[in-house]
Amino acid sequence: MYSLIFLLAMAAVVIGIQFAMRFWRMRRLTHWFRRGTEAFAAERFEEALPAFRKCVGIAPEWLHTRTLLAMCLAQTGEQQAALKEITLVEQLQPRHGETWALISLFYAMVMPDKQEHLLQALQTLYELEPQVAAKLIHKPQFQRFDTEPFQELFRRIKEWEAQHDKETPDGSGQPE
Repeated sequence: MYSLIFLLAMAAVVIGIQFAMRFWRMRRLTHWFRRGTEAFAAERFEEALPAFRKCVGIAPEWLHTRTLLAMCLAQTGEQQAALKEITLVEQLQPRHGETWALISLFYAMVMPDKQEHLLQALQTLYELEPQVAAKLIHKPQFQRFDTEPFQELFRRIKEWEAQHDKETPDGSGQPE
């Protein structure tokens, strides 16, 4: 009987420790993410780098922090490290549209000279989630890409968007 009570007490202690660790982990992650995004928004990329590195250390599979880390690395002249991070983003969730939206934004915002990579990312996004691609190409970061391959892809995305807007009576793309 005492051994059963002891086992239950130990289980409660272990579960309590696990909950506490999760709480403190999320609290640290929130703290560093907030510091990183504030510095990033103010274009203080050197200051944002250690914050996003901490976030990646705490939650290595969180695509947003890896992408923001890659953007900061690119903005501070560390192009090879930035490309390594964005490759990791791709490898973590290669069949999710969110991955390719983040990769597209990365190339459009900080490495616009890598147009072949951007075009491939947008193409993959369009194949996986055309509705997300349709929203993304209307952002100002994508307006400067006016070469023929981009225009052809943008035309296909806009055709998809127009067709799906017509499918509902109110044009919202959502069923009534």
